Amino acid sequence: MTRRDAAIFAALTALAIAALAVVTEQTRAAAPPPDARFQRGVASHYGPPDEPAGDPVACGAGRVPPNVHGVAHMTLPCGALLVICTAGPPRRCVEARVTDRGPYVAGRTHDLHGRTFAAVADLSRGVVAIEWRVKPVARCVPRWVHTYWRPAQGSGGRYAPTC
Repeated sequence: MTRRDAAIFAALTALAIAALAVVTEQTRAAAPPPDARFQRGVASHYGPPDEPAGDPVACGAGRVPPNVHGVAHMTLPCGALLVICTAGPPRRCVEARVTDRGPYVAGRTHDLHGRTFAAVADLSRGVVAIEWRVKPVARCVPRWVHTYWRPAQGSGGRYAPTC
């Protein structure tokens, strides 16, 4: 190995380590706290569960697609993925995306689309006590990282998803 090759190798190694440190720091900053638990709330529903076109919504293309579980929340960002469960037995859970703003009734934390509400409770109840949390998104690494590093220990030989 010549001096030039050694210098190029050292520079590429330093650059790769610096890039990995940035990716690791961004992932650490964006990760939820390890003790993220369910929060309690009260949810109502709007719209029938079998509505083909969906209601007009505040987020996105104007309507909830019929195959999406939608939820309205006042402050969470549009598109956030939530895990919503009934607070009491029987415990039923569903994953839903924030697609709208609401509820506009005091004491309620969420408005569930009819299809989403039907997945966790009987529609005749109207209002249900829930436990909810934001589902963390999958972290990803730049595609080039897979060329230089092996999978992390404990990952079962799988790489993190690429961006």
